[in-house]
Formats: sequence, C-alpha cells, structure tokens
Amino acid sequence: MISSESGFPAPRVPAGEIGARPESNLAYRWMKAILYGALILAVAEYAALRFRDTLGIGEHGSMMIEVVLSVGWFAIAAALTGSVLRRKLPRFSQRWWVVLHAAWGLACAIFYLSLPGWDNTVLNRITIGPINLGLVFFIVVGAAYGALLGSLQAIVLRTAARRVGMWVGLSVLAGSALLWTVSESTYGLQSGYSELFQVTMTLIADIVYGAILLPAVQRLQPLEAPGALSAA
Repeated sequence: MISSESGFPAPRVPAGEIGARPESNLAYRWMKAILYGALILAVAEYAALRFRDTLGIGEHGSMMIEVVLSVGWFAIAAALTGSVLRRKLPRFSQRWWVVLHAAWGLACAIFYLSLPGWDNTVLNRITIGPINLGLVFFIVVGAAYGALLGSLQAIVLRTAARRVGMWVGLSVLAGSALLWTVSESTYGLQSGYSELFQVTMTLIADIVYGAILLPAVQRLQPLEAPGALSAA
C-alpha cells in the first residue's frame, strides 16, 4: 500500500514487534539504519579509493566520483533513517527527506572540491598553550555544519512532528564529533596511515553522529491529523 503523505510504501510492523516497547524498538531500528548507512559508505569509499588508485583516474574523474559518492550516500542514508521516522511520524514526508539529503550531499561535494589543497597535519600541530588549534577549528566548523543541517532537517520534521528543538541542539554536538573524527582520519592519512584507517574512522564518525541524535528521535511526537481533535 502506498502512503499519500510520503509517496513511499506504508511501513509494516513485523509480528515480532507487536506488543513490544515502542521506544526500545525505535532505538534498535534507528541504530540499525545508521549502521547500515555507515557500512554502505565505508564500502563505497574504500572501493572508490582503490578504483582511483588502480586505474589512475585523473582530476576530473576523481571529482565526479566524489559527487556521485556524496549524493548517493546521503540519499541512501536518508531513505534508511526516513523509513524509521516514518514509522513514528505518520505525516512524515520521506520523499522530501531524501530530496533534502541528496541536495545536501551535492552541496557538500561542491564545497569540498572548491577548497584549495592543504595539509591537515600542519593545522593539527599548531597549539596555543595546552589548546590544539586544529581540534578547536574542526569542532567549531563541525558545530556550524550540524546546526545548518539540523535546521534544514527540522523544517521537514516540523511538518509531521512536535518537540523538534532537541534535534537541532544535538545536531550541533553531532556535527562537532563528526568533523573532529573526519579531521583525525585525514591527519592519519596524510601522516602515512593506510586508506583503511580513513575508512574505519569515517565509519565510526557516522555511527557516533547517529547515536548522538537518538535521544532527539525518541523525543519526537507526531502531530495530530487535521480534524482529529475536533472529531474527538
């Protein structure tokens, strides 16, 4: 059956989940979606790295791979997490959720490719007293990343849910954790570590990002359908 609200098949509740605690099931489904998305990205990223190294793809080919990988992964991850949100929020638009994340993936790829080449190891070696400047830089940039993405996600969520404020707040924290972990993977790669190290750190970063958002997912409450209160 197709849902008129989301344009995607209406979710079915497996027989084993009937009568179980909804919040525990929600946490399990959410983290499973995050894990699947992280694994897909890790495999795709490692395959892309090996593909470029083996075939000696030039700059333009590498740019196309970055764009396809970014857009494709954000869309797939959104489809996975969107199916979980759709179970809890009947009016949630999974279609717009996927469109938002595909567009975000494209914007991230374009922004990343427009940056000049720079050595992350230099930034990580700069300190002011006991403070590592590289760490502070990536935490701040990550917070901005999370705030912007979380605010855009909240626009879609507010059409179907109440109590969205925590989502934006935890997105800031998740963004800081994500960018710090990614910076460490880049530092490791530029310092001579293997590409597998970079992929592993990316996998960890995505799982941590999703885990930080879990309390916000659990806090969301569905909006009442129009006319539901008057009918009651």
